[in-house]
Amino acid sequence: MTDSIYAVLPNATLQEAILMLQRSRQGCVLVCNPDGVFVDILTDGDLRRAFLAQVPLTANVTDAALHSKSGKSVTLTVPVEDADIEKAMKQAGVRQIPLLRKDGTVLSVIMMHGDLDFLPAVVMVGGKGKRLMPLTVEMPKPLLPIGDKTILDHILDGMADAGIVEVCLATGYLAERFKGVIHPGMTIDIVTEDEPLGTAGALYKYRDSVKHWPLLVVNGDLLTNIDYKAMVAYHREHKAVLTMAVRKIEAQVPYGVVEATEYGYVWHLAEKPNHGWFVNAGIYLLEKEALGWLPLGRCDMTELINVLLNGPKGFGRIMMPVAAFPIWEAWQDVGTPEAYREANTNV
Repeated sequence: MTDSIYAVLPNATLQEAILMLQRSRQGCVLVCNPDGVFVDILTDGDLRRAFLAQVPLTANVTDAALHSKSGKSVTLTVPVEDADIEKAMKQAGVRQIPLLRKDGTVLSVIMMHGDLDFLPAVVMVGGKGKRLMPLTVEMPKPLLPIGDKTILDHILDGMADAGIVEVCLATGYLAERFKGVIHPGMTIDIVTEDEPLGTAGALYKYRDSVKHWPLLVVNGDLLTNIDYKAMVAYHREHKAVLTMAVRKIEAQVPYGVVEATEYGYVWHLAEKPNHGWFVNAGIYLLEKEALGWLPLGRCDMTELINVLLNGPKGFGRIMMPVAAFPIWEAWQDVGTPEAYREANTNV
């Protein structure tokens, strides 16, 4: 499929490229000279890896690409047959390919589109929501309202926008409240835990029933407009057994931070510095292989990830490929009273 051309100049910043990417919703942005001659193509994954590497948003986009691109950009020059385009995309493992005129200017971008109707999803809605008591005494947290919809409705809306049609609700606390949940165009199944198994332990029962992988898992107390299609592409590009979405948070130290040598001399002083970290955003993609390493009994997702990285006790280090998908889209955990009030204020 041919799409419109979204491009930035070689002197554009990383932030300008990200904004152009979000406008295009094509999964890529081109870098072109002022006369339209092709310079480079940056995919969603390229830009997210630069963001994850904490390349400054003010950095030149061509410099930022050096941190994230794994190889040379693939292009084709017209005239070219459709079969050759498809072959080139499969061989290169890309979802977008620029078509160039003989003078090097961009004619169009060929895209591989498709909804995620193959992607099964699980929303974890079994928690007691203790931090939101007494609101959750008679109503589970995912069914609390944010504006004129429940938290769960907002989550399902985001999945539906990506074309996801099969969703399972993993319930526990006040499970009967979820029996009437419906969403247009979706098949919603409800599975109830006999006992709390944690955010990963509850997934073991899906190991043999899921027909298509990866499996999308989302915590039931999130508001986000994450790009699920981009996350699936990123997961496949990294050949990961598990991909976790991560969100950057920043905090300012309210004092001057002093760094000193072991001999007692100050070698650096930073006045009220800002620090940033990437934190677990509660959204995951898992392959069947990952679930094979689930320990028996209760297991949270962080425990499973540590097993994939370090191996269970007595097995030694495994180092299964676990990818971090940085999200710059809107994201909010509404599991605390303060966050819940803020979400209702901003809706």
